[in-house]
Amino acid sequence: MEKLNELIKDLEAVDNMYLDKKNVLKALKIAKKEISKQLLQTDVISRFKINKTILSDFALYALIDIEMNKVVCHFVYDNGEEYCDEMANKIVTNHESFRAKEAKLAGLRGKITDRLDGYVFDDADALGSWRELAERTEVIGTRESDAEPGLGAEENLDVTVGYYDIAISQRWEYLG
Repeated sequence: MEKLNELIKDLEAVDNMYLDKKNVLKALKIAKKEISKQLLQTDVISRFKINKTILSDFALYALIDIEMNKVVCHFVYDNGEEYCDEMANKIVTNHESFRAKEAKLAGLRGKITDRLDGYVFDDADALGSWRELAERTEVIGTRESDAEPGLGAEENLDVTVGYYDIAISQRWEYLG
């Protein structure tokens, strides 16, 4: 993003009558790479690692927070390497699952916030602007019909919500 910002500043400094086509294309390629990189990032990076020390009569496990570079938790168990291993892995797995869910939820919140920030009310077309805000919808998923099959009911029904409506619970339920 830093390179992109530098190129944009360079482009703004160029006289409006003459734009260096090479710099414009370069800026667009960098922007496309940055956006693609962010869109393709699907996993949350693991925050913890497990350090194992197994001696003849007990096991010592340390759960280490990589971001803070600190030991968060110790497990000591006599003759119980399996128990320590199971507990440490449960903590890490549950925490990573929580972080992944939190990241998805933050993405939903950001999507709605961006839409609302991008909405512009047009004074010249107040009714059109109101319709855009109140009536625009989007399909977020499909659900199965409640009616029995073969009775003329549709098998799958589209789930729609207002484009600018928050509807976090519905969006979460049908998140892909």
